Amino acid sequence: GVQLTPAEEQSIRDNRASNVLAFVAYGRGLRERDQGDYDAALRDFQQAHQLDPGFAAAASAVSTTEDMISAVTAASSATGRSLVAAQITAMGPGRLGNAFRSIVTHRASS
Repeated sequence: GVQLTPAEEQSIRDNRASNVLAFVAYGRGLRERDQGDYDAALRDFQQAHQLDPGFAAAASAVSTTEDMISAVTAASSATGRSLVAAQITAMGPGRLGNAFRSIVTHRASS
């Protein structure tokens, strides 16, 4: 088997959820974020953090996802839709491409 160092064991203890529903919400958030749906991911991470305020990974994921949303939104606003659309096309499939595509589609329909 794998032998963990004392620091690794402590890290695992520090980053686990004490509430199983928080862990499930966190897992959903990871999946949504990987698929580029940052808004859904943020809701799931916020739910995980609300259910288990001591779950450090959920709190960190909330902050990271908020930063990702801000960065994508700023890039979308600063460069204009046509340039963003060209960048998305060039990027092809992927998490950031999906995020840009989601924001541009949402803004275009608003």
